Amino acid sequence: TRTINPPPPNYTSPSFPSLYSPIAGQPGTYLYLTSDVWRFTLLWTLIIYGAFHLAASGYAVVVQWKNWKIMWLVPIVYALVGGVEAVLAGSIVGL
Repeated sequence: TRTINPPPPNYTSPSFPSLYSPIAGQPGTYLYLTSDVWRFTLLWTLIIYGAFHLAASGYAVVVQWKNWKIMWLVPIVYALVGGVEAVLAGSIVGL
């Protein structure tokens, strides 16, 4: 495939989780390959969606604890739904 902005000759894919670390004083890193962009977008989307769905399911369990026989399913269902949403959203945005 032809790219408008090809990667430099010494390009290596940056390690996860960060492209820029102001605390460590590292310069920013660019992503040139589509697979790198997709991987970073997908992983960060999974992390963010997972955190929010875990928080929401935790709140639901606390509020509805009197139905404890069914409430243990809520985090599992939320994790599955959040995972599917994250893979779809991360793939659409990353590609």
